[in-house]
Amino acid sequence: MIHIPIEQRYDKRNQMFHSSAFAIAAGVVGVAGAAASAGMSMYSAGRAAKAQGAAAKAAARKEKKALKGFQKGQAQIEADLGQIQAPVMDIGADINDAQRITGYNIAQLEQIYPGAKNQRQLASLAITDMLQGKLPQSVIGETMREAQDLISLPLARVLSPKLHNMIMRELLELHHLA
Repeated sequence: MIHIPIEQRYDKRNQMFHSSAFAIAAGVVGVAGAAASAGMSMYSAGRAAKAQGAAAKAAARKEKKALKGFQKGQAQIEADLGQIQAPVMDIGADINDAQRITGYNIAQLEQIYPGAKNQRQLASLAITDMLQGKLPQSVIGETMREAQDLISLPLARVLSPKLHNMIMRELLELHHLA
């Protein structure tokens, strides 16, 4: 620290000079600080803009590369699909194969169970008849007997014997017509 004699320290002119000098120095330092701060802000903003531009370019390159990869993969899939042969439907050949396989299976069953072919044909005819509404006589007779038994018991209790016998005769007649 600089030694200033005591008389000069309390002299108003010196104090004014020092106050002004300090004010000017503080103003210069403030302006310089503001300028330095503005310069640093501009420098940082410039660097950020450059970094953002570089990142945008890198992202655009990556996007372009990904699009090329996607298009290449899509073209490869289309090429692979073009090489696949669509199945050709030949119903005649399928029927011939089924008949050949069925014939072989029937021959094998005939070897194991002699007479199986005839049994299969009879079962097929019976099924066809039932699908056409034709019932075998044994089924009709059994159904009629069961119906007579079920009807005769309750009716015998509530009807007169004469009316009961008349209904039973009609049922028997229907049975013989069927």
